[in-house]
Amino acid sequence: MARKARISAIKFGGSREQTNHVAASVGEACALIDQAALDEPDLIALPECFSFLGWDNHKMVDSAEPLDGPTVTAIAAKAREHHAYIVCPIVLAKDGKFYNASILLDRRGEVMGAYYKMFPTTYELDEGITPGEKAWVAHTDFGKVGLAICFDLNFRPVAESIAEQGAELVVFSSMYRGGISARIWAYDFGWYFVSSTPSEMSHFCDPFGRVLGDLWDYQPVMTREINLDFQILHIDTNSQQWEAIRRKYGRGVSLDIVGPEGVFMLTSESPEVSAMDIVREFGMETRRDYFARATRRRNEALALGSRV
Repeated sequence: MARKARISAIKFGGSREQTNHVAASVGEACALIDQAALDEPDLIALPECFSFLGWDNHKMVDSAEPLDGPTVTAIAAKAREHHAYIVCPIVLAKDGKFYNASILLDRRGEVMGAYYKMFPTTYELDEGITPGEKAWVAHTDFGKVGLAICFDLNFRPVAESIAEQGAELVVFSSMYRGGISARIWAYDFGWYFVSSTPSEMSHFCDPFGRVLGDLWDYQPVMTREINLDFQILHIDTNSQQWEAIRRKYGRGVSLDIVGPEGVFMLTSESPEVSAMDIVREFGMETRRDYFARATRRRNEALALGSRV
């Protein structure tokens, strides 16, 4: 069944106010959240350690707060006010340690969970940031949302763990834009990908790695509506079903075919049937299952060959 969600990303580099910098940054970020709320989003994403950004001559850990500190409290109030999930990235002080964390607040402003950056930079490690040990995918009321932070984008184990947990959308809070790496993650793992950074060209990518929009200095807030009831399939063995699918479902299904890569996305626009229902009905298999089957067959062939 169609699962539409509106996702907003915010470009924000921190306040220029150096006195009471963290509080000033939180206040300015709240104003940008109010702007995003005009689009009635289901989820709003903020940049990595947004309350610390732009604080001259300070260490990241100087901005550290507990979960019940003033930053999360203020952003939680905005989540309640606008009835939206908010990704609130902070330097988290917990159990005597410091984490570069993305806190996910639900529509009631309650902490739904937190992701701790698995791969801090060497600079962060030198400053006392403790690495996280595992990826996390949140089950929201519109779909499965994975979280990643900045330097994580360079390490496949993060993406692979997010994929294993079934993420349909990944929120990337960062201090750098990611560029082609963001598009590669979106394509390779078949999910929507939104980045929120301090600078221009934060991407919103579809599951084929195509950029749906960028943030610019004159556009600090970007919102896109996506449909998370989709499946990615390879053209092999599946393309002969396209006409029959269209004949039966008409506007109730969308087929987005990408020839050069030999893949397509099947999206349900129907309130009654899911994309996976259609995949099963027509005897198709997802790209992930197809590649897994091809790998098994290769391994079987190699094993057989070794016995000859």
